[in-house]
Amino acid sequence: MRLRDQELKEQLGVVSRTALLRWGNAEHTIRRELSRGGLLWLRPGWYALPGADPHAQTAVREGGSLSCVSVLRRHGVWTLDPREHLRPGPRAHPRPGAGWKTCPRLRSEGTPRQAVDDLDTALRCAARCLDDEELLVVLDSVRNLGLRSLTELETLLASQPRRVQRVLARSDLAESGTETLVRSRLRARRVPVRSQVVIRGVGRVDLLVGRCLVIEVDSIQHHTSLRAYEADRERDRHLRALGYTPIRLTYRQVVQDWPAVEADILAMVARRLHRRGLPAAA
Repeated sequence: MRLRDQELKEQLGVVSRTALLRWGNAEHTIRRELSRGGLLWLRPGWYALPGADPHAQTAVREGGSLSCVSVLRRHGVWTLDPREHLRPGPRAHPRPGAGWKTCPRLRSEGTPRQAVDDLDTALRCAARCLDDEELLVVLDSVRNLGLRSLTELETLLASQPRRVQRVLARSDLAESGTETLVRSRLRARRVPVRSQVVIRGVGRVDLLVGRCLVIEVDSIQHHTSLRAYEADRERDRHLRALGYTPIRLTYRQVVQDWPAVEADILAMVARRLHRRGLPAAA
């Protein structure tokens, strides 16, 4: 059987009859592979190779494609929703079960022709599917990873609702989703905060509130080793020596305990601790 390894890799081992024929396979070849287990039948016109990704198989069985955050995560993009996301075809009524979310239909895309959507389709799907905060995290991450520039995102999402345009206008530099969340939430409370500011003698910090309040935000997978722990404390010491006040937030504090964290930061801002006469960032 003739296969195209790169396309199969991108489609996580799920393939359509149309693709198999396009690659030069005859009908009798497809039937032979089905009979001997070289192909697994998913639904009319769709098959999986042994070992194909189970999520991609489920999406196709349900008449759709893997899309939205499921695709974005596979590109390394920060996402908040841990579920798999399915984009349904125009006539499908999928019920993929627990751990799944069915996204709104994209009229412009029609029936999914692949098991796994491409990045641009996944972004358009995310614009319809995610709430404002989830979408902002995705857009910041896409830009940070260099997957799409701001200009490219503006073009890609130009036909999306005004809500999406407003979220895109709030996009900024950020190295993690937790950093995006803190920046967005503080700006919503009218706290003056800048992202990815360079401080001479220290380097780039995640967030700078006013002149001297530095907020460093850890993502769930970082800052867990002894070496990273030591480096973080050394960095905080340098900041204090320069007159800055560092605050270090964990993933759990941002995601699960934000009201208490926000109250403390707002109390510091109310006391104008962020406005002391200290060196401005370089």
